[in-house]
Amino acid sequence: MWRMFIIVCVLILAGCGGGGNTPRPSQNVVAPTATPFPTLVFEERVTFTAGFIENPFRLAIKPNDTILTRILQILRALSSASDEPFTITTPLSSLQIEDITPLQSALTSDFNIGIATDEWNGLSTIGDLVMLVQRRVAEQVVLEIYNRTSLYFEVILLDSYGEGLTALCNSERGVVTIPILDGITTLAALANECGDVSLQIAKLSDDSLTFVPVQITIQPTPEPTSDMDATVEPTADVTAEATSQPTPAPTSTPAPINLDDAVTGEVGVFFISRTLGAQSISVMQNRVLCRLNIRDFYSWFVPDLLLDNANITPLNVIDKASPRDLVNAVASDECAGGMLSVTQFEALGTGLGVDVVQRTISFPYGIVLYPLEVELGIQLRLNEILPPMAQDPQAGYALRLLIGQNALIPITPDDLTELSQLIANSGYDLSQLGR
Repeated sequence: MWRMFIIVCVLILAGCGGGGNTPRPSQNVVAPTATPFPTLVFEERVTFTAGFIENPFRLAIKPNDTILTRILQILRALSSASDEPFTITTPLSSLQIEDITPLQSALTSDFNIGIATDEWNGLSTIGDLVMLVQRRVAEQVVLEIYNRTSLYFEVILLDSYGEGLTALCNSERGVVTIPILDGITTLAALANECGDVSLQIAKLSDDSLTFVPVQITIQPTPEPTSDMDATVEPTADVTAEATSQPTPAPTSTPAPINLDDAVTGEVGVFFISRTLGAQSISVMQNRVLCRLNIRDFYSWFVPDLLLDNANITPLNVIDKASPRDLVNAVASDECAGGMLSVTQFEALGTGLGVDVVQRTISFPYGIVLYPLEVELGIQLRLNEILPPMAQDPQAGYALRLLIGQNALIPITPDDLTELSQLIANSGYDLSQLGR
């Protein structure tokens, strides 16, 4: 039963505990124009046709870490505070940022959004700022869709894919949600007949989104001068200007993408301590497993699935703060083994002191699902406009900040066969977890 509890946490609760980031409030609705949507209660809203301004479609997205990571970089460069690590719970007042003009410039350059002084003063934590930026970026996404389709959308920023699954399955009540879900939650949606798969996120391995480093130089305090000398010479040639630019300026013409080189998912790597001298995960029987937290997909859900399928029970599970800490704990024999995504693992470099003993199947980056309440004509129209929009370096830039796509490409249930077989072998009944 405890293993069933784990998958329920992954799909539905998202807040089962552990060392994850503090959940931010969900259901953050963003209007695509400067004019807000009418404020309607649910009973009023559902009397209007979905996709109209009174009852917009909901695009449910669980943002990746791109915006969070970039904002942390910007604030670290601008802050005169100590070297204490910044997190989403860090109070903005503790950063000792006296002038937000450089921050405003950075947000405009990197995200094409603005933030007023009174908005900054109304924010409490770094997490509040991240959520504001994500919502402003989401406004650009739904505005782009509106300009191409004349359909109204609002964005729901999810804390978990389980929230998106619930919203998808509740579309029959009249508020229609089109979510982007991970592979496991997509299988749960299909098992519950809540919707159909249509598009999936594709990425190029050599085309990650990068930003020019934030450059900060500080105006020095002039040396005191005597009454006889009214001229002050600075001690260094410096400026008090922060500059921050995104990747090379996008153009309005889509850059050609060789979809043969695109990948639609990522594998996980299971590694163990070299001192064990083993070549399989069977060595984990009655030994300690390290993970990032109870809600992490690659370091907890996937290894638990693999160990369960192999009838292996770890002795204990220890949480670690970062991928680096996790690998170091395995290398030092604090833990016998652990698991990360291949991207996380390879980002740590070589000479890690651990042995990779198993690689998983590829788990999808993200899948767009249509509930049955989206008419076929609208599905076809969205399938026509979303792929070129997602691939366009300008029109798709805001969406890329949220989900990291280089392209959106078609997907069918047959593309999920390998993942479905893995879940079937585990004995999980995903049809029991969707509602």
